[in-house]
Amino acid sequence: MEARIDCSGRSPGHTYVRGEIIFPMCGKMRAGKIVTDSRNHRSHVVYGSHRTGCPRTHPIQLPAIKVNNRYGVSNCIAAGCHLSSDMPGDVPGSTLHADFWNTWDQATLEQLVNTQLNA
Repeated sequence: MEARIDCSGRSPGHTYVRGEIIFPMCGKMRAGKIVTDSRNHRSHVVYGSHRTGCPRTHPIQLPAIKVNNRYGVSNCIAAGCHLSSDMPGDVPGSTLHADFWNTWDQATLEQLVNTQLNA
């Protein structure tokens, strides 16, 4: 996913930058099971559309996961900032990275999905 950066000015009293990561919400099926990873760690999931839903290639709608972060910048303005996900040559502070680990008790998670999401 491409980062969208807008630091087009400083507002008095604002000393942070907000970062938002939205995970893909459509998954792939193979042999009747949801595919949980792919060779490139990306192609097994895609973004859907609120209007049209998930594409035929990835028909399984996944729970929405959104991560919001606030990064303090008051000390960085003079010294310069970077994030641990920045690669050499990137504009400092222009990247974000997130991973999701399912650490739920599987039986509890399945019950919530069946009674709340799929109800």
